[in-house]
Amino acid sequence: MVNTARARLRSLLARLPLRVGGCLATLCLLSAAASATVTADADRTRLYQDETLTLTIRANFPAANEPLDLTALTTLFQVVGQSQTTQSRYSTAQGQERWREWRLQIQPREIGTLAIPNFSLGGEQSSPIMVTVMNPADRQEGLPEEAVILSVSIDDDSLYIGQSTTLTVNLDYQVRLQGNFDQLDLSAFDAEKLNEDNTQTRHGGQPYRRYQLVYRLTPEQDGTLSIPEIRFVGQYESSNYGQQLRMHRIHPGFDVAVKPIPASYPANAVWLPAESVSLSDNLGSRIQAEVNEHIDWQVSTRIQGQPATQLPDPLASLADDDFRLYRNSPEFTQTGGLQQRTDQAALVFSSPGNYDLPAVRVPWWDIKNDRLRYAELSARSIRIEGISNEAMDILANPSRSDSEPGTVDAANQRSATATLAGQGGVWRWVSVSLGIGWLATALVFWASNRYLKRRLRETVSRSVPESTEPRPAEDDMARAAHSGDVSAYHAALLRWLRARRGWTPAQLRAKLGESERGILAQAESYLFAGTADTQAPDRKALITLNDAVQALQASRAPGTEPDVMTLYP
Repeated sequence: MVNTARARLRSLLARLPLRVGGCLATLCLLSAAASATVTADADRTRLYQDETLTLTIRANFPAANEPLDLTALTTLFQVVGQSQTTQSRYSTAQGQERWREWRLQIQPREIGTLAIPNFSLGGEQSSPIMVTVMNPADRQEGLPEEAVILSVSIDDDSLYIGQSTTLTVNLDYQVRLQGNFDQLDLSAFDAEKLNEDNTQTRHGGQPYRRYQLVYRLTPEQDGTLSIPEIRFVGQYESSNYGQQLRMHRIHPGFDVAVKPIPASYPANAVWLPAESVSLSDNLGSRIQAEVNEHIDWQVSTRIQGQPATQLPDPLASLADDDFRLYRNSPEFTQTGGLQQRTDQAALVFSSPGNYDLPAVRVPWWDIKNDRLRYAELSARSIRIEGISNEAMDILANPSRSDSEPGTVDAANQRSATATLAGQGGVWRWVSVSLGIGWLATALVFWASNRYLKRRLRETVSRSVPESTEPRPAEDDMARAAHSGDVSAYHAALLRWLRARRGWTPAQLRAKLGESERGILAQAESYLFAGTADTQAPDRKALITLNDAVQALQASRAPGTEPDVMTLYP
């Protein structure tokens, strides 16, 4: 028995190193696994496609210093949120440990079995994770259909290309609901969100809260355009201790038929489909004005069934050598169901006479009656009185004709003769003969020259006191300049010029200094040809311009202005 016990003891001692070695090897493997450099873990591996899971990736330093590559992950999952933290701890067994964690909220892009790929950092990599993704349509919900109602409507599902329609999406609900439309694809159209609102409504006498989206859809190509199914996914609060449960609602997709531009529509016109289009302005049937007077012209284009921004420029094709047209940027407004474009312009005629303002026509397609129509402003007659700039320059400066006898500019003489002829029937007949016209013009120059010299001698020989009568134009100019009102100042300046016989805008510019001419040009550009970038002259600049104009008036003694109107019989 003693020998048997000794034999067993020897056998046990012989196997002891092997068992100790096996235990040490197992501990080393466990330690290596516990201190793995890169790990990945998901909070769940089974979910619906409209749900998200949290993926946690951990890496120890120094591997954590490298950037995390998500390229492979984003091919199958959408990253909807992410954050990262850096942590450390100390233990007697491991010593000082530091690691970094990335927390990603990801949503699967597909249905089926998907793999979260491994992540490599510092030569180490995590293991892939398999995830089962289920179809949300297969979810068994305890929420009644009438608790959440999704409805979609479109004003017209048969359109012309470029014709707008309105899409309205309503989500009516009776529960505490959170979520979003994860599928609302309107890329087949030029889509503009018009409204997003939370209101209240009723179904079957029951109150509902309503979340509403309204879009304006404009097709940019003809054919059949599709709007895919519209899906809302969210979560609601159940009665079981406030538990959040997932839900969804789906509205089936539908098609919109888009017709091309009709062949009968003018090829060179802007395509304009609408329910109605009309034109109006502020001018009468007959207009009377003076040379160089700015005639304010306001043209309003109204449209129903389309946004006003699609209206063409009604004055784009209006061009004539008889007048100048200064433009402002258009303004767009809406009144009820009508949209309006307002174009501000100024007409300026440089010569007297009778003119015809051309008609304005805008073609449009009547979508109700499916036919071509025109919105139109009829032609108008305009009578311009006064003297042209060229004729005024000749009459106001007769020395130009005396400096070189016999070499008077024939073109200027004919212009002046024609202008004077317009003032009375006698002169119209005189202008028939160029020779008689030349003699008449020369006689006018001679009489004007003698008249000016006589007035000048009278002014020098006697002193004329300053007039104490009120000067409303000058007062209005001063008030407008000191208040910085560019429009009021320009209007007062024109009245002041008309009151000074023999003064024209061209002569005023010639008499002003360079800086004052620049201020005047800036004011006129701002009023009549302005763009969004055009700046109005400030109050200080207007005061400077007004001082220069008043200085010109003071330098010209009263009674010395040539009263050219007295030259006519």
